[in-house]
Amino acid sequence: MLLRRFTQHIRSQNWLAVSIDLIVIVLGVFIGMQVTEWNQERKDRIEEISYLERILFDISETIIVEQDSITFMKAKIQEAEFVLDTIESGKIASEEIQIFGTYLDSLARTNPLRYTHATINEMIATGKLNLIQDIEIRNTIALLTSWPEQWQDLLEKPSFQIAEFNKIKYGFYINRRDEHGNANIIYDSVEMISNPRVYQVIANMQSTAAIVVTFHTIFLDRYRDAEEQIQSFLSDTARY
Repeated sequence: MLLRRFTQHIRSQNWLAVSIDLIVIVLGVFIGMQVTEWNQERKDRIEEISYLERILFDISETIIVEQDSITFMKAKIQEAEFVLDTIESGKIASEEIQIFGTYLDSLARTNPLRYTHATINEMIATGKLNLIQDIEIRNTIALLTSWPEQWQDLLEKPSFQIAEFNKIKYGFYINRRDEHGNANIIYDSVEMISNPRVYQVIANMQSTAAIVVTFHTIFLDRYRDAEEQIQSFLSDTARY
């Protein structure tokens, strides 16, 4: 109807009416574009909050894992200290043989990194990281998925050390049978504490574990900072 009226005004050379029609058309297009943009902005903000809530959940899960990892590694450091002290003393009491073997077995276990980055990886893969408008939060999130290459080498180092330790450790196994005929594998503790190679490998493992604890602590602080930032943002957003 507007187009027909506009055509009629042109034919009748009613230029004032033509001007008014043009203004109405332009305003209509402008308002339509603004409504579309507003709707898209609203959808983006809803999606942003949804992603941030998911990231916050992932971060909370990772913080729990990181705390467990630090506790695990600190325990390994203490266990290594006991084993090293025993080796340095050059003797082992009969009542300490069992705990000595238990700690040796414990040193052969590792607790690999298990960061939960599913949501962040999804946003990066789909190009939706820019949905997060807060630049500080976006930079903090990006920092969670990146670390220096030498740190990656450090994370792989315990696995190689454990593999080397196991090769040495297996050489000191004694396969004995109890009164029921069941196999009872123990260590030749006397031979182990007199072997300098055992001491060196365990000392290296303890040193690496201490560095890994520092690494975990750094990343735990990063995750806690990110958690605090996102919680604050979501709390402020919920007020409006």
